[in-house]
Amino acid sequence: MARPRKPADSSRNKLLQVRLVDSEYESFRDAAERANLELSVWVRRHLRRAASSTLKAEEITTVSDKSFHLGIRASVKEVFWAALSGTSEAPILEDSGRIKLPKDADLPERLQCIHSQVLSIVEAVKPKTASIRLQETFIARKPAPKAFGSMLDRARIEGVLMQTLYNAGVEVWTGGLKAMRSEMGATHSLKEYLSAPDLRGIDLSAMKSEMKEAVVAGLALMEE
Repeated sequence: MARPRKPADSSRNKLLQVRLVDSEYESFRDAAERANLELSVWVRRHLRRAASSTLKAEEITTVSDKSFHLGIRASVKEVFWAALSGTSEAPILEDSGRIKLPKDADLPERLQCIHSQVLSIVEAVKPKTASIRLQETFIARKPAPKAFGSMLDRARIEGVLMQTLYNAGVEVWTGGLKAMRSEMGATHSLKEYLSAPDLRGIDLSAMKSEMKEAVVAGLALMEE
């Protein structure tokens, strides 16, 4: 898929605004726990700052020149995401997390869970762009029925991710590993990058393979 056009101000994200009082913070936290939402470190830090501020109900504004990019990698059980800033040559991993899907829920409920939690992430991070690492479409041989069913479920999850992000005003790029390698301007295979202990200064040593791919996806749309 072609790279989406960037708006004229895509390199700047001037204001991150948080408006919360103590009671609102508690309500948000309770709602997140009920939804099984794993609050990221980055989100918790800003929520605590808002809740403990002496300004209370007044608007708390921090100025930032950072433009955030989301990298996403889905599976049938979880959705991994990474928020990056900086440039493709000197990226900064600002935050990361995963959306755990309800184990015993049917597919519509799992898709709704993804939709609502992705909206929460977008509201907190305010990304300009999002890159979704799609599953490969080339099939060497006919898959087993269970594997084929998983492929279809993952495709549905990826579709909900695209639709939710697009409707939230986020530019969306999608592609497989080969397309990601091309967008990154990589000189080696992505397997070499993913097996290395770090990627352009980002520590990959403790990450699951899906999270590594989310990081790589986030690099796909970053400017040099």
